[in-house]
Amino acid sequence: MKVHLLIIFLYLILTGCTVTNGTQNETVNKAINLQQTIINDPLFEKILTELETSGQIDWSEGRTDYIREKLTSYKSNTDWLLSEYKNKGGFNKDSVFLWRKFNPLSSTTAVTSQCIEKTKLNKWNLNRNEYSILNTLIHERVHSFCQVHPKGKQTREANKCDASYVAGDLAEILISHRMGIKEKVMDKPICPALLQKIEEYKLIVIK
Repeated sequence: MKVHLLIIFLYLILTGCTVTNGTQNETVNKAINLQQTIINDPLFEKILTELETSGQIDWSEGRTDYIREKLTSYKSNTDWLLSEYKNKGGFNKDSVFLWRKFNPLSSTTAVTSQCIEKTKLNKWNLNRNEYSILNTLIHERVHSFCQVHPKGKQTREANKCDASYVAGDLAEILISHRMGIKEKVMDKPICPALLQKIEEYKLIVIK
C-alpha cells in the first residue's frame, strides 16, 4: 500500500512539473490584466519616487550589477525602474508560465532569471487572489529588467525594502485600495517606509 501511494505521489509531482501557459489559470489571467492598471496609476510612480528620494529603497549589495551602465542615464535608480515599467509594461500573456516546483513545501511563488522576459509561477502557491498574484508579477518584472537579489540573501525578510518587493507590495495595496478594500491581512514582512506611505495616503489598513 505504501509503495502504491509513493508511486502515485511521484507521478503527481513529475507530471505537475510540466510547464503550462499562465492564462490557463483564471486568477493568474486576471492578475496579468491588472498589471498595466497599476503601472499607469499615478500613486505607483509618486510613492516609489518619494521612497527613492528619501533613500528608503535598497539598491545595495550588487542588486544593480547587471544595469550599472544603464543607470548612469537616469537621475535615480527608481527613475530607471519606472521608465522600464512605462516602456515595456508588465509581462504579456505569452510570457507568464506555470510550473510546479519539486518541493511542495517551498515558499517560492515564482522564478525569473535576470534579463529574461518571462516568468514562471509556482503552482503549489497559486491558492491566492489576483491581487496577491499581481504583487508577484510586478515583483518578478523587476528581475526581468535585470535587477537581482544579493547572493545568499534570497528571503523576503532580507529584501523587504528591495525595489522588487516594494513595487510588488505597493501594487497589491494600490489595487486593493482602488477596488474599495478597506482592510487587508499581509502576513509577510513589508518595508517599514512603505507602510508609512500606506498610512500617509490612507490607502488601506494593514492587519
